[in-house]
Amino acid sequence: MMHAYCEGSGKENVERQLTERSTSAWPVFAWARRLAAAIAKRRSLSKLRRLDDRALADIGLTRSDVDRALLAPLGHDPTMELEVSRRLRSLGWRPTRNGAQIRRG
Repeated sequence: MMHAYCEGSGKENVERQLTERSTSAWPVFAWARRLAAAIAKRRSLSKLRRLDDRALADIGLTRSDVDRALLAPLGHDPTMELEVSRRLRSLGWRPTRNGAQIRRG
């Protein structure tokens, strides 16, 4: 016997309820996944801080690049900050203390 508040079969009702719940919870889960990914990337960057300056130079980075990336807001991808620094340096740009870039020579 179907209750008056249920429309359709019990299976359809349950599927609809699950869909509504997962849709309403989606932003929370997406935010939690982004936060977990940001924390994992920051842990990886902390391992880079343990490398000496010569090893960092071999991969096109400086210690200040790593420090600047770790200071980025939590919502920013710190590994992307490193990639930008590395690419700009390869094009002849040099980062300044405030994060701006100036062209060499």
